[in-house]
Amino acid sequence: MKSSEVFTTKAKKAVTAGIVTLLAAVAILVVDEELNSLRGGFVDSRTGSRLLAKNGRGLSLDLGGGDCEYKEPMPVVPTEIDFHKTLLAGFPSGDKRMAYVQMEALTGLPSKDDWDFVFNGYSNAPFIKTNYPHPSGTWSWGKEADQVALVVQYIRRSMVEYSDISWYISFEKSYNEDRKKVEELYGTRNDFDKFYVWRDAHVLQEIYKYGWYIDFWMENGLRRDPFSHQVIDADYFEVWSKPEPIKSERDKVTICHRTSSKKNPWVELEVSASAVKAHMDHGDYYGTCDGIPDDAPVAESDTPALVHDHSASYDSHCAEVSGTCKPVIVISSDKLRDSKYGPAETTLIGNILKSNEKMAKWVISNETWSCIWDKVIANNEGPMTFDDRNLAEDPNFSAFMLEEMEGEVTRLVDKYKAAPWTSDANAQRLVSLLSEHLALLTAEIADVVSGRRVLSKKDIFGPRERKAILG
Repeated sequence: MKSSEVFTTKAKKAVTAGIVTLLAAVAILVVDEELNSLRGGFVDSRTGSRLLAKNGRGLSLDLGGGDCEYKEPMPVVPTEIDFHKTLLAGFPSGDKRMAYVQMEALTGLPSKDDWDFVFNGYSNAPFIKTNYPHPSGTWSWGKEADQVALVVQYIRRSMVEYSDISWYISFEKSYNEDRKKVEELYGTRNDFDKFYVWRDAHVLQEIYKYGWYIDFWMENGLRRDPFSHQVIDADYFEVWSKPEPIKSERDKVTICHRTSSKKNPWVELEVSASAVKAHMDHGDYYGTCDGIPDDAPVAESDTPALVHDHSASYDSHCAEVSGTCKPVIVISSDKLRDSKYGPAETTLIGNILKSNEKMAKWVISNETWSCIWDKVIANNEGPMTFDDRNLAEDPNFSAFMLEEMEGEVTRLVDKYKAAPWTSDANAQRLVSLLSEHLALLTAEIADVVSGRRVLSKKDIFGPRERKAILG
């Protein structure tokens, strides 16, 4: 069993003596199959809900003949149970939620957010979802993960959903209150005017980070610059994954940073004054990008942040995963929500869970997996997702922004369809998914350029377009 010593004693003591006794009783039922079958599972006397069914798992029920009944997963699990834990990694959006609700329904076991470990202490939940190394995530679970599932979503959709998540969560009161707010607001969306403010300030940066995020996990934690995608050292990587907050207007400094984009080779960033030296060491320019030619070299410096020996720049956290940071499966949240492909995607998830004996006994019968998808996705019996929002219209992006999305996705496709990735099944699945996304982007760009999709002034994005049209 894994140790939870990385978590504080204080956090563990937050569990009351009564709950500890309850969980110990549940653990006995899991270990003692005979006793468990005699008692028909364990029922929480406080709520009357069954925590563990007779076969050692719960809560979704196999009704026979492929039929099922969906119920919410148990809220907590005994620390004594040894799970083969899955880390659900995905760019910050609603994509991981689509995946973990399937895992919960297939096993009756709960998932936890990376920030839950920070604010609420240790949890033995077998499914951990994270945005790491994106600044909105944190590696908080220590050595608790055994395998990684990479969740990939259409980049355009991810940008809109990340904006909504940024609106939901403010941390103005407390983490738990903000989490409650997220659950309450999942069926609504950000005000369009607020979305446009967020989009103009952040979306170009997040487009590049989308590809950076995928690279990190596919390459087993290789540290890269999120914009130029050059390999960098640990200190500079932390500048990106744990950026210093800008404390005031006087602390805000504008820099010009190199990207990998052919159409937008430089991007302006606002950083804390304390981070300026690290960026200058990387070859950035101080101030705005005005006057810097597209083909300008990086600023003269020793660029100590750049690393030529790639073996020296892997995130040490990846050694804490009992497998590696490379994903054992690539999950498509877009296909999960699709009536044609959804049940097959659920089957992929079920198979990866059943492939380990520690988890296989918790997974409901294969015959019910299509039913589970129907209940959770088609019939909407699971927790709320972004699909619950009633959108009167979809926010627009200009040709400039869509082309930057297209460029970043094309970079990923070109990379993972070539050597040394040609024999990697997950890389080829990634290429297949991203190629479908490229087709959607190409079609929308054609609509915008041709005028079939008319944009308003609010829809115009990009420093060049904004200056040319809005002045």
